[in-house]
Amino acid sequence: MTSGKHELRSSTFSTWNVTLRTATVLFLFTMATVPAAQAQTYTILGNFGNKGTGVNPLYVTLDEVGNVYGTTYYGGLSYLGYGVVFKLTHHGSHWLQSVLYDFSGGNDGGNPYGGVVFGPDGALYGTTSGGGLYGEGVVFKLQPSPTECPSAQCRWTETVLYNFTGAADGAAPQGNIIFDRTGNLYGTTLVGGSGGGWGTTYELSPAHGQWSLSVLHTFTDHSDGGEPGNGVIFDQAGNLYGTTVSGGSDNKGVVYELTPGSSGWTQTILHNFAGGSSDGAIGAGIALDSHGNLFGFTEEGGYEDWGVTFELQPADGGYNYSVIYLFMPQPGGAPGYISVPVLDSAGNLYGSGTSGGSGNGGVAFELTPSDGTWNFVTLHDFSGPDGDEPGGNVILDPQGNVYGCAEYGGGAGEGVVWQIMP
Repeated sequence: MTSGKHELRSSTFSTWNVTLRTATVLFLFTMATVPAAQAQTYTILGNFGNKGTGVNPLYVTLDEVGNVYGTTYYGGLSYLGYGVVFKLTHHGSHWLQSVLYDFSGGNDGGNPYGGVVFGPDGALYGTTSGGGLYGEGVVFKLQPSPTECPSAQCRWTETVLYNFTGAADGAAPQGNIIFDRTGNLYGTTLVGGSGGGWGTTYELSPAHGQWSLSVLHTFTDHSDGGEPGNGVIFDQAGNLYGTTVSGGSDNKGVVYELTPGSSGWTQTILHNFAGGSSDGAIGAGIALDSHGNLFGFTEEGGYEDWGVTFELQPADGGYNYSVIYLFMPQPGGAPGYISVPVLDSAGNLYGSGTSGGSGNGGVAFELTPSDGTWNFVTLHDFSGPDGDEPGGNVILDPQGNVYGCAEYGGGAGEGVVWQIMP
């Protein structure tokens, strides 16, 4: 149900115990009567679309003192540029917006379709979906100038760690990247790879000042899925989890696990999305709680293809799958396929829908477990001037404030970064 204005997307099975808890339309409309959260304060921290600011922000992250960092897909020095990495600095009661790096679309990369993360060395790391030596995207590192900068607008220095070739290593990296405890970096490419061009999961390892890439899994768009566009997450044991937007037994995407072993990484399919009124289709981002339960969104499936929220619970050597919420135009919106949830310490789930809501511009929401059901609470309805299509990820700070992006809307019409305070 999302607009997809610039979307790029065009192993061993185990038998899993799948228990699909079918939600009925009656349940769906009961959920629609849940009131909005009380005393929520919505604030726009940054507007995009003016000269040099970037256009279409997608993902955000926080540093230890509460500054916000993120990427835009377009914009920069020119309106139709190749995107930027930005910073929003909390300065008293205001936020100072600055550009850390402006992509040229050349060897430095272009059009980042994922966020940035802080590495073990304190530098920012990320990917671009295009550009680089072969035009297939890069993994990059950003560091501030080693000398004192007289202006808050000083640019950071980029180092390209890896250039994707579009061959066996994949092409168009996107979604979030993640580090393990020893400083290795993991991510996904949407396309490319030796399996017919359906994407890869990769690892980048540093050694002697260089980074080497290993492909952990090549997707074929058959039983193993295809187009893994949302990155991966880790559990405490070092296993990786992700979703695909295609492939699987019903060609609706899968949830997969990659387990390391002495002979490499083994893929296991945790769920095949079936679509229809009682299951999701086109997997989006996922999150993991402290009990090993996986939560995620799908872009389609469920009530009139508005998408679902699902849960996978470990049980008897496998996982039980259930749909815990079916989205609808009001109040729930529809999560885009890059929408990534986040959990708080109490087990509440936060996310955003890129369309629907009472303002028809999308919605930021909270799903709260209660007596075996999940209650939907609207945190903010978007209507255009305050933002439009809040996709990408949402994040929480230690005070419980929620941060995210809207890809469009705002003062200049090309996106905002927002904060919701409880």
